[in-house]
Amino acid sequence: MSWLAGLECAASRAAYAAGVGAREGAAEVPAVVVVDSDCPYQRRLLRLGAVRRSPSIRAIAASAPKAAKDQAVAFVDEYERIPWELVMRKPHLVANSFCIRKSLIRKANLAAHVDGCERKSAARRAGVAGGGRAPSGPMATAQASLGCFVPESTVVDLFEATTSSSAARAYGGRRAAIQASLDEDVGEILPDSAEPGGPVWLLKPSMGNKGGELHLVRCFDDAVKATASWPDVAQWVLQRYVAPPLTALGGRKFHLRVYVMARGALDVYVYRQALVLLATLPHAKAAGAAGGELVGEAAHSLITNTCFAAERAGFDEARSVRLLSELPEALDAPGEQGAAGPGAGSAHAAACAASGAHWGEEATRVVYGGVREAVARLFASLQGSVGGFMPLPNAYELYGLDFVVRSTDLRPMLLEVNAGPDLKQTGGRLQGLISNLLDDTMETSLMPMVRAKLAGKFVEPGAGPEIRASLAARARSPAVPSWAQWDGVEPVALRDSLEGALPGTDGGFRLGEANGWDPVLSMDWHVQDMDVSVSAGGDAAACE
Repeated sequence: MSWLAGLECAASRAAYAAGVGAREGAAEVPAVVVVDSDCPYQRRLLRLGAVRRSPSIRAIAASAPKAAKDQAVAFVDEYERIPWELVMRKPHLVANSFCIRKSLIRKANLAAHVDGCERKSAARRAGVAGGGRAPSGPMATAQASLGCFVPESTVVDLFEATTSSSAARAYGGRRAAIQASLDEDVGEILPDSAEPGGPVWLLKPSMGNKGGELHLVRCFDDAVKATASWPDVAQWVLQRYVAPPLTALGGRKFHLRVYVMARGALDVYVYRQALVLLATLPHAKAAGAAGGELVGEAAHSLITNTCFAAERAGFDEARSVRLLSELPEALDAPGEQGAAGPGAGSAHAAACAASGAHWGEEATRVVYGGVREAVARLFASLQGSVGGFMPLPNAYELYGLDFVVRSTDLRPMLLEVNAGPDLKQTGGRLQGLISNLLDDTMETSLMPMVRAKLAGKFVEPGAGPEIRASLAARARSPAVPSWAQWDGVEPVALRDSLEGALPGTDGGFRLGEANGWDPVLSMDWHVQDMDVSVSAGGDAAACE
């Protein structure tokens, strides 16, 4: 069976079926759960998922009377409406979000976290070179190699330059103050003038989304013009452009929207069916584009955000929003990826030619393996992020991670992490995928936590022991996937999905069949005393 041929390995199907059978044989007490969303698209699918689980749960809206909500044991709702004081204080309610996760979801915080990991890793290497003991464990391994999957990034903090009148006076004007602050942050990175063939950077607001305020930067003056034109934006991230990107459907750049679920403290899963979101114009259209805010053809060649792409006349959803399982046939051939792409002499293309393997299938396999490894390293590294990420035993959260694939080595590079990802960008054709995603999330996270809550348990049973046993068994296997040694570091991610498959092009898994979540990490995360008071509104929002 080819890697892209079925739904999941037989062992996983059997284990899932056994779990479903056990649940069907047990008498469950109906539980009141607040199920709501500001997005009509997502709200409808969430409520359909809740209806399918009746009478196990009784779903009510966020607008329900207070007396009804006081009976709720779980909240599946917008972050701002979750009663954090009840989630964090005994008897803890179940929530579909973590309260603290800014090291993940804010671009500047994520860049600072990765930079911190690189610094710690350098210090450890220096210590080992001096005769010290080499660190061990998933966190040390992940911190030593997380940068392998993240483009070089620098935080640009212009808060004082854009808000302080004294700074403007000291430098003789607001623009001069911004330039001085930029010089301190990126003066050693960016050249004074654009260099032919030199590196290209993207400058984006830390809190921006949907491809807005995105600037192409080739020199220091480009950065000055960009930040001065948006004086209300106080924090930016300068990120090296991933070049050359892997292309599909006639030279079009794409990024992967990968859904990731973090559950409890802490199991992490990757959803096997990712989205492939393509730019509307071939990447070559942006060749030689000048520095500045991305507009026109250059923007539609480089920006792969669906909300942005849909603004272009003639937008074709079927050609711009695809599934990972459709990628093998959509990928451009190795020789069509450009001079710097994986040509006939590259290791992957050469191996395919020698073995007769399908180039698209092998490339997709390698990319998916890299995604799993990147996700595992990211979450394992966060255990040292004090105040930046705190998983909760009684909570879970869905994230959307965006990756661009570097064509030279098929390495997926993480661009950003989105909490509460915009699911409606999937569009109408692939709505079944989102329905399955939310169904599988309820079945894997919400329902076990609700059952544990009704049984009087604080920490839900979880799949940690099973995942760890699976990891231990595979660690003894001599077969190591080719992607596992990207950077010579032992892999962090589990490898069970390599024996399985991606779902079909119809959107994938169905409730009652093999679950679409692929476990990649399980670790014991010490959660400090949670019986604390968190005030609603502003304080909770500041935690995120």
